[in-house]
Amino acid sequence: MRFSLGTTLCVLVLLAGVMPGHADYAEITVEEYAGMTRRHWPVHIGVAIPAETPLDNLWLGRVVQEAGDSAGEEADLTPIPFQVLTVVTPDDAWRDRLKSIDLVFPVNLKVHESARYRLYFGDDATARPHAEPEYRLTIETGDHLIRLIDTGPAQFSFHENSGQLFSYRSAKTKRLVDFAQFGGWPIHYTPDVRKDGAFRSVRSWDVVEGALQPQIEEAGGPLAWRMVRVGPLLPDSDAIEVSVTYTAYAGMPFLLESSAIRFKANTAVEIIRNNELVFTRGLQTHGIYLDHAMQTHTFRVYNPDDYDERFRHIKDDILPADIPFIGLFHESAGDGFGAVTLDRAVFNPRALAADGGGGAHYYFNELLHKKPIDSFTYLARAELFNFEWGRSTWRNVAQTVVPDGSVFAERSAFLVFNVGLEETDDPRFAELNHWVRRLRHPPRVRVTKDGRR
Repeated sequence: MRFSLGTTLCVLVLLAGVMPGHADYAEITVEEYAGMTRRHWPVHIGVAIPAETPLDNLWLGRVVQEAGDSAGEEADLTPIPFQVLTVVTPDDAWRDRLKSIDLVFPVNLKVHESARYRLYFGDDATARPHAEPEYRLTIETGDHLIRLIDTGPAQFSFHENSGQLFSYRSAKTKRLVDFAQFGGWPIHYTPDVRKDGAFRSVRSWDVVEGALQPQIEEAGGPLAWRMVRVGPLLPDSDAIEVSVTYTAYAGMPFLLESSAIRFKANTAVEIIRNNELVFTRGLQTHGIYLDHAMQTHTFRVYNPDDYDERFRHIKDDILPADIPFIGLFHESAGDGFGAVTLDRAVFNPRALAADGGGGAHYYFNELLHKKPIDSFTYLARAELFNFEWGRSTWRNVAQTVVPDGSVFAERSAFLVFNVGLEETDDPRFAELNHWVRRLRHPPRVRVTKDGRR
């Protein structure tokens, strides 16, 4: 069924028509500085407006031409569709004076183009004929946290109990890619921490019952959808708190993701990981990454003609933790999935070596079980890794006491990309490069005038 939140946190105002005269407004400047074109690129920014402004008294327009010298003459503006995703009200003395709206709207920009947008508010920014967006999200929901988000070029589903990313599907290939082990697990398996010889992972979060129930915030509409979850990683303990956020945009083949692991006590651990992406063995045939020079590297992780061929050696390639892109794809199916690095931070106010001495890295691996459906290929970023690899498994070599106050945080874009056929497409990974470059070099967005009176 189609999903609707039905609260003031998810208001879509798509207004057009004659520019309301003499209205107060906030102004937003969007600058394409990286030498790339943008089409329907989602701008997502907080804008302060007067606290008393009703959310249905908003109107957004792009400045086409500045006002002339005549008294009362308004600038020429083109109406733009937009969505208010959430509203934040200050807890201090500003509560009665302003609020911040989480504003999302699409922009089209030429190379090195700068554009200004005005968000009008107040009684004279009244309802206008709708300006329909070019792309719209479809949001379907089921029991618990089951979500199916269709952005147009990609579909993403989410695990019913934990809310973790469960599967993806490219609209071009229509191939469903998941992780079928033991009845089905999320393909986004982390953040996790190995402590006392056992992994604790957000995949164990359960909104129905148990000791690992996260707090959940969710908001969505035709242009954007977001789910935020914050919860403990250890049963009956708040020593480790984790957050995971997903954001999807209409018309985009990626899912913005961010996570943070916060230690609230001095804690002895063996492994800290994030961005682990796991797929049933055989659903992906190759690993892929882009180095810092944006050169593409690929290698085989599965042989469709010989199921028994092993690829344990792939774990030996230790890659930088801040590599621009890392992923997996299926050569003949023609699609893949991976993580675009947007930001990463390790912080502790008391110890600079909270990351275990700088040993953070990405790696690939495969694990085989008796039942083929339980075997899988995966990649992960290890923020802390006190293990060494053996012939068939790993061996714990040390423990690290992570000090109270440590935070391991990252922001990524989980990208669905299509692979060209080697005989016809040159280069094969043009689509991948297109999105990685744009995601890592987004337009500069500034509020150059807010709504304070």
